[in-house]
Amino acid sequence: MIENASLQALLRNRRLLLGYSQEFIAFALDTSQARISRIEKGSVSITFEELRLLLPLLKIEYLDLLQKKSVTRPLQKDSIIQELFKELNHLRAINQELTTLLKRFTPNRILQ
Repeated sequence: MIENASLQALLRNRRLLLGYSQEFIAFALDTSQARISRIEKGSVSITFEELRLLLPLLKIEYLDLLQKKSVTRPLQKDSIIQELFKELNHLRAINQELTTLLKRFTPNRILQ
């Protein structure tokens, strides 16, 4: 298994490579940005559950991590663009759902 210091550096470097903010990672893991910062600095340990959620987000295979295979290989530009469009479409769907709920539960006089 990869050592803690290496894991911290790997997670931070991969996050930066993908262009993800700590806030984005924190939202995906349902935690705070401060916790992500502390994990990357090594002040706190990452939990198994956090790691389980984080690896797919950072496009890291669990077995590669265990076998110390290179997980810092460059990502294809097209795959990053595809992932961004998927995320954008997901966010649009959420926005539409929230708008629908807001219209349903908000009195008409407030929306006008």
